[in-house]
Amino acid sequence: MTSIQPPTKTLFRQICERCGSKYGKDEERCPHCKGVSDSESERYRARSVREKETNAHLGVLFLALAGALALLMSVIFW
Repeated sequence: MTSIQPPTKTLFRQICERCGSKYGKDEERCPHCKGVSDSESERYRARSVREKETNAHLGVLFLALAGALALLMSVIFW
């Protein structure tokens, strides 16, 4: 059984319809999911979607904390 490799950074990308990862346009097939089963690539896609959603929520949290800290600093030092 072959495991799915994490996406690599390339300048020109296209999105794999099977696993959802980005890969170089110069590559014929997606290097992340070739050689793996459909169920394995679907699990990878689901995990990737969950991670993106978690990262988006984390970004909102950091933005709110930065705003609260800026407000607190302006009250303290004004």
